Amino acid sequence: MFEGDGPRGLDALSRVGGGGDRWRPEAVYPGGDDLRTKALVSVIRRLASPAADQIAFLDRLDVGVDELALQFTDLTTSMPHGLSEACRGDLRRLDQLLAEISAPGRSALLVFDALESAPEWARVRTLAHTFLADLAAPPGTGRW
Repeated sequence: MFEGDGPRGLDALSRVGGGGDRWRPEAVYPGGDDLRTKALVSVIRRLASPAADQIAFLDRLDVGVDELALQFTDLTTSMPHGLSEACRGDLRRLDQLLAEISAPGRSALLVFDALESAPEWARVRTLAHTFLADLAAPPGTGRW
């Protein structure tokens, strides 16, 4: 699914903050200073956030739960350059899980209550944390 080019919605994502600048991709791998990669890390930090923070973010934007998946998909239509194989695998797993959550007939997972209680959203948060840990892992630790 990581084919094509061009992150749709990148301008909007660069204006919508994802919290502090704790995860700085430019500090952990070459090429991480591009705007697209920073936006991707911001979106994944949001996916890793507690449900209450996700709900507050969505409420501020006045959008539905599916916006979390849409922002991720917009930035992963093509695989970002410079990512380790572990990070690429994390993105593929996140993409697959978000596609399952957003599939027809799964609308019960696209409500605010589901962010707090559905195991699928807990898995999204776990995978997002794994990506962030893999991104920050120093070379030679087996994560690169």
